[in-house]
Amino acid sequence: MNIFNNFRDLLSQCINNLQDNGEIPNKLDLTNISVEPPRNRDHGDVSTNAALVLAPDLKRKPREVAQLLATGLSGPPELQSIEVAGPGFLNVRYSQEFWRD
Repeated sequence: MNIFNNFRDLLSQCINNLQDNGEIPNKLDLTNISVEPPRNRDHGDVSTNAALVLAPDLKRKPREVAQLLATGLSGPPELQSIEVAGPGFLNVRYSQEFWRD
């Protein structure tokens, strides 16, 4: 399984849920969101700039948007930790169980 595609799907579900709940608007440009390995491997398995991309459209601070996304992503069991870093990046670590499967 490709963890970047897996996380992109989880992030998309999170954004859809936030839109369905009225927490963020429905029409957002998601094309510039990246999901990639963090520059420093100690920061986790996956990193995304989603909050930095969404913040201007939401008229909110990137770290605030990152926290909203982190909270929305807290359910899936394959995610061990989600950390807001720097100006609003999300660094994600997958669980050991995920890697064993």
